[in-house]
Amino acid sequence: MEDSVATSSKVSTTETKNNAQRGSLLIAYLSVFIDMLGLSLIIPIIPFLAIRFGANAASLGYIYASYNGAQMISVPVTGWLSDSYGRKPLIMASLFGSFAGFLVQGMATDIVTFCMGRVITGIFGGSVPIVNAYIVDTVPQKLRPKYFAQLGAVII
Repeated sequence: MEDSVATSSKVSTTETKNNAQRGSLLIAYLSVFIDMLGLSLIIPIIPFLAIRFGANAASLGYIYASYNGAQMISVPVTGWLSDSYGRKPLIMASLFGSFAGFLVQGMATDIVTFCMGRVITGIFGGSVPIVNAYIVDTVPQKLRPKYFAQLGAVII
C-alpha cells in the first residue's frame, strides 16, 4: 500500500514538473514568436517609413544596420547574462525589451527616433539563443530534436 502511494506521488510530481516545463517552454516560444513577428512586420515597410521621414539611401542602410549591429553586440552579452542570472529572467527581459523597442518604432515621428527603436529592439531581440540554451538545460537529450524543431517552426 505504501509503495503505491509513493509511486503515485512520484508520478504526480513528474506530471507537475512536465506541465511547468511545458508552460515555461510555451512562454519561451511566445517570446521568440513575438520577436520574429515584429521583424516580419517591420522589414517590408521600412523603405516606406524612410521615405516618409525624408531619408536617403544611406539612412535606409543605417536603419537596417542599426538592428543588426545591436544584435551583434548584445547576443554574446545576453548569453553571458543568461549564464549568470538564469534563462527565464533573460527571456522575460527580452520580451519586455522587444515590446519597448516596437513601441518606440511605432510612435516614431522622425528617423532618429525610429533608429533608436530599432537599436532597442536589436538589443533585446536576442531571445533565440537564450531559448536554445533553455532547451538544452531543461529538456532530456532524447527529446531535444523535437523541441529544437518546434523552435525552428516558431522562427520560420
